[in-house]
Amino acid sequence: MRAILINAETREIKEIDLAEGYMAINEALGCRCFTMIGGLPNGHDLLLDDEGLLCGPKYFYKIKGYGAPLATCGLILASTEEGESVAASLTVEEVKSLITFLTLAEARAMARCE
Repeated sequence: MRAILINAETREIKEIDLAEGYMAINEALGCRCFTMIGGLPNGHDLLLDDEGLLCGPKYFYKIKGYGAPLATCGLILASTEEGESVAASLTVEEVKSLITFLTLAEARAMARCE
């Protein structure tokens, strides 16, 4: 299934082919468990490491419409009305327009202002 991977460390946003199931999501994100932020354009969601802030992250990004800085990798998928994850239809360029990468100092300053 088509997904968009956001890598905060390399500041890269790219399309990937994701296998079905939560284990494939964990593998793509490099984590043990993930959480989801909804409300992205056209029924898309951002999945990210649920423990990402616990390991002293150094690399961050923000996504338009969400107030807090996000750490580690993120994965964008679409979802059905029933909540099932399906292939992303957003383009890499559309996702790039939603993402701003942050330095550690910028993420700390943003978190203090929230």
